Amino acid sequence: MGKRTSGAVVLLLFLSFGLWSEDRYWPAPGCFLDLPVGWTTVDESDPSRRAFSDPTRTAVLQVCAYPSEAFHSTLELYQEHLTQLNAQGEGVPFLYRGRNAFLADMRFATSRFDARGYLLLLEDDERDFALLAFTPLASYADNHDQLISALDSFAPDREARRLPGPVSHFHYPYPSDHAAPLTLSAGGAEVRLAVDPEELASLVFLIEREARILARHRDDFEAAWDRYYRIVYRDNSARLAELAAGLRHAWGLDPERPLAWVERLMGWIQGFEYVRSGTFSDLTPPAVAAFTQAGDCDCRALLFVILLEHGVEIAAAEAKRGDCAPARMSAANPRTLFTVDV
Repeated sequence: MGKRTSGAVVLLLFLSFGLWSEDRYWPAPGCFLDLPVGWTTVDESDPSRRAFSDPTRTAVLQVCAYPSEAFHSTLELYQEHLTQLNAQGEGVPFLYRGRNAFLADMRFATSRFDARGYLLLLEDDERDFALLAFTPLASYADNHDQLISALDSFAPDREARRLPGPVSHFHYPYPSDHAAPLTLSAGGAEVRLAVDPEELASLVFLIEREARILARHRDDFEAAWDRYYRIVYRDNSARLAELAAGLRHAWGLDPERPLAWVERLMGWIQGFEYVRSGTFSDLTPPAVAAFTQAGDCDCRALLFVILLEHGVEIAAAEAKRGDCAPARMSAANPRTLFTVDV
């Protein structure tokens, strides 16, 4: 995809308040969406369901919330949708945050066109969710990525906003059951971790999907960049929590001295081998960069922001695009206020 124009703001994360600003869409109280740029609400007449669409009105997402007692299982809810839509579908159950979930490829006819899309079903404590993303069959290839991205952006509660999305869970289970011991040499210390190489390899799937979506934006490029990095951030953040804790322990850092965390992280990450991904996105997943200690400026800046947040209460973080992306932090602590550039 190539490198970007100097000075364009590409990352704005209000970390201490979550990855979403308060004007993000939410289809029901407590849950969140971070839809592709340009998508808008097209139907909110029923408080238990919302509908959204892209600017061309050819890609649609419908989100419905049901009382948890309304259906006995996601399979029963799936069968209900097949009947209501008179649809043909092929679905697979999976686990999302330890709860039952279901993802199905759906084909059905509306009053105006033959449609194809995906039905995502999620069980929760008090509500179950059904998300249907679809498009005219003739537009399926063009809209496929943003249909999946819209589904993957859903978070049923505040905690889920810091975890990989539901489609990411489907693509490769999180947390992995196949992590193997790894000793990482970092900044003069050794950190013992458990890492699944196949999980790390799977992270490219999301980045390339989101890069293809980003490449389609012209008039709203900065807003699209912001979302691109939010989505990548969300997919990598929780996967790096164990590493952040291990680094703090191995480096013997005083939690009352946040600047020491900044300095050690900066020194370690700046020492990585400079390697570009060679993919369309030209972005290495931050978690991959951490465990291989290699990557370009973009992924290292993202990695720095993610690890920094795991060790310091951050008020805001912003990275601006240049030849090498700096990450500029403003971090708040009862005793410290500081700004760093990397």
